[in-house]
Amino acid sequence: MRFAEIEEAITAYAEHIAAALTSLCAARVSETQIHRGTGATSAADLVARETGTTIGDARDAIDTAKRLEDQPSLNDAARRGEVSPQQASAISDAAAADPSAETELLAKVRSGASLNEIRDEAAKIKAAALPDREARRTKIHDERFLRTWTDPEGAANLRMRDNPEVIARLMARVDEETDVIFAEHRRGGTGSAARPTAPTRWCASSPAVPGRRSPRARPR
Repeated sequence: MRFAEIEEAITAYAEHIAAALTSLCAARVSETQIHRGTGATSAADLVARETGTTIGDARDAIDTAKRLEDQPSLNDAARRGEVSPQQASAISDAAAADPSAETELLAKVRSGASLNEIRDEAAKIKAAALPDREARRTKIHDERFLRTWTDPEGAANLRMRDNPEVIARLMARVDEETDVIFAEHRRGGTGSAARPTAPTRWCASSPAVPGRRSPRARPR
């Protein structure tokens, strides 16, 4: 192995160890609720501010660190720098559903599996742990979320997780609203004759949304 490769490997290990220790500290912040005296809105918010990461990544680090308390093999591997934060998160999440996944996925990491391969295998393990379709739906429902945040460029972001039919109903409603807005634009001579896809039309029409009422509330 060339010196540059050795240096790169050592750097990666050091970064992984630092990330693991940061996650453990983040979990401690969450446990003690120390963020309440700092002006931060949550433990994840405080950790994100102090570490220069996103709130989503900070929340994931906290959740992973909490699970590691019951996952000794992965905990040790993370502390030794054998897994990246992303690998630890995927393995820990799968092991929470099926404890045997901890050893299985760590072996794949050590054999050189990529992050995407680990994530794919973790998803399969989680699905197999809940073979009953209704049980999976209930779990997804229980873990649903809607998060918004402003990124470093000043842009607002939106992320939602729920069962497919819930998202489908939401997108149908977005499509309905967007059709109304584009119809108004076309009548006013300001809209395009082309009919883009629903998400594209929604983004294109969004400047008009804040000041308008829902189509259902419009006078007939």
